[in-house]
Amino acid sequence: YFELSKKASKKVPVVSRVEIEFETGYNLMGKLSINPDKVTISGPGGILDTINQVFTEKSSLKNVSDNIEKKVKLIIPGNRVEVRPAEVLLKAEVSKFTEGTFEVPVSVINKPKGTIISIFPKKIKVTYVVPFSDFNKVTERSFKVTADYKEAKDNNLGYLIPKITEKPHVVTAVRISPSNIDYLVKE
Repeated sequence: YFELSKKASKKVPVVSRVEIEFETGYNLMGKLSINPDKVTISGPGGILDTINQVFTEKSSLKNVSDNIEKKVKLIIPGNRVEVRPAEVLLKAEVSKFTEGTFEVPVSVINKPKGTIISIFPKKIKVTYVVPFSDFNKVTERSFKVTADYKEAKDNNLGYLIPKITEKPHVVTAVRISPSNIDYLVKE
């Protein structure tokens, strides 16, 4: 005999298995969207209890330089399970990106009152990646770099660690150089 189990249904998230390789200088603006991002699966309750997500078929997009809009079939998790809808639409905005660099002043935070701290260098190099269309919107003043004196003192460091504390939302990646700065305390 075979077991009959009650038919059930539930909504589960869709996970993309589409690999995207961009043409040099291009990348996603934001995130890849999956529409719908959840699908309804139905079948025997015992089987559905073991399914927490549904995957798209594997595929790859190569040398991408334009916006993405692609229908992708879903993998049916077992022969007794139904998935509705059976495909989803992947969408993403793709843009050309470029790199920029600024010398940005470092401000020391959390220093004791009445203490003067001299730092070397006073400015650090900030290298960033930004969509080409937004390049002219980014200025040196778009970034704020701080070094925490208390953090250095609490960890017995002989140097300060500069950190980006403000950056434009259009910037996707940031590197700073040097990664630590010397300081001198005058009381």
